[in-house]
Amino acid sequence: MNIFLITSVPIAPPWDQGDKNLAYALATALPAHRFRVLTYRGGPVPEGDNLEREPLYRSRQPSFWQKARVYWRLLGRPLAVNGWAEPDLYHFIYRPYALSSWLCRLMPEFRRRPTLHTV
Repeated sequence: MNIFLITSVPIAPPWDQGDKNLAYALATALPAHRFRVLTYRGGPVPEGDNLEREPLYRSRQPSFWQKARVYWRLLGRPLAVNGWAEPDLYHFIYRPYALSSWLCRLMPEFRRRPTLHTV
């Protein structure tokens, strides 16, 4: 199964936030599944043969505008790139704010595929 993990911060060390710790632990505990994870440009790379890194964030602690930019990028380009098959599931691991929930409803891809929200 191909799973796209969407987190509010990039999945990269240091492991100091619960949402990225949970996402990384989940991905490393399920080696039979492939996970696409959000990272940041030039940052340390999380280890794992089943991880496809997507460096959409610009820094380790993204601002509101950087997070909005991630959604904009997900809206504007196909998600099956670089040999990665289209996701079978989108797994959101973050606190659902009104803006992020509204943006998710705009994305047609999220209406065609199952989504899972962990808060």
